[in-house]
Amino acid sequence: MNILVIGEKLFTDYALQALDDTAHMVDVYYWDGTFGPELLMDSGINDYDSIVVMFDDDKLSADITVMIKTIVTNDSCTVFDYILWHKAMLPAMRADLVMSNPLHHSYDGLILGLSHAEVGILADRLQGHYANLAVSSQDIYYNYKTLEYCIDNYWEKIKDLKHIIIDMYDYEYFNFDTSLAKNIYRYFMWGGYNLDEHNMTRNKIYKNSLEEVRNYLLYSKYKGLDISKLGMWKDLFPDTYYMNGYADYRVVNRVEQRMEMITDRLVEEYEVTSSTVRNEYPETISENVSVMNDMLALIYSKWPDIKVNIILLPIYKGILDKREPYYIKWKEQFMGVIENLSNRYPFRFTSYLEDEMTEDKKYYYDKDHLNYLGAYVFTQKLKQMLGEQF
Repeated sequence: MNILVIGEKLFTDYALQALDDTAHMVDVYYWDGTFGPELLMDSGINDYDSIVVMFDDDKLSADITVMIKTIVTNDSCTVFDYILWHKAMLPAMRADLVMSNPLHHSYDGLILGLSHAEVGILADRLQGHYANLAVSSQDIYYNYKTLEYCIDNYWEKIKDLKHIIIDMYDYEYFNFDTSLAKNIYRYFMWGGYNLDEHNMTRNKIYKNSLEEVRNYLLYSKYKGLDISKLGMWKDLFPDTYYMNGYADYRVVNRVEQRMEMITDRLVEEYEVTSSTVRNEYPETISENVSVMNDMLALIYSKWPDIKVNIILLPIYKGILDKREPYYIKWKEQFMGVIENLSNRYPFRFTSYLEDEMTEDKKYYYDKDHLNYLGAYVFTQKLKQMLGEQF
């Protein structure tokens, strides 16, 4: 098969690593932005069996793909928008995405939690290999299910774990059930554990079943693709998600977006409106306490000597001060549960809500999350703490 690869040099070189070129003749055009359809029309473009367009920018990639399809008159020539296909071939669940990393054959640590840890902990900056399994809106129940899933499906990669970090979000975390919240669909779209509906049938906002949601996710995954070409794609790219450094975090905001800093106006206008703060759900609290106990029991049964760190990541003090009156009861309730659990399990609990990082807004990009600078600084603190004995 004759293949033409066209794209920016850096991204094309990365993607070429995934191309099985052992049985193919491959020509490469590096796009520098100065040539267009005239060169392609004069290059024997219709002699190729397949043309692969490789650009890191989604829109540019799509636009050039359309241009090439317009130029090509050979009906047997297939044109692939690499970035579109690449995204579609990635596993839907973050657990599969991270655990499929071909560069790591085993892990020293796992990170569980939600968006605080997802963007606030840089796994590659910790000592050893850490898998960051945190997903936005991931509650205690889905943390537990994610851990179970990794044990069942990726045991060889995690059997020698030394550390598990559990991000507990905030003091009302035991009052939080993703399956009953308005973010449940987004949680699945962001890569959350989607094999268990938990309490979705009781969700008063949505009435769709998990099967319907999964079908929609599958539809969205392949939207815009000619699935009849799937066999050819898999033949060309047998390791489609292998890239230099393994790009497993496409769903997380890019670095440039995470360099923003929280504004004084955002702090000034901030109000505590979350239903999990303003309303108490005793049934949810009871279930989450039980699930947390089950998760810790599972962890210590599988790794008796493991170090478990339960943490609260820092939040900007301007936000903390405004919400303090609402969190008095939640802090008391939360710390009571942690204390009871600590009587049964030898984990270490650390709250960074009074850390010096809370004083400086340059570390945050919104009311809840560390920006990239904040994540770097916090990860250094976490790395130091993980090296301390307890």
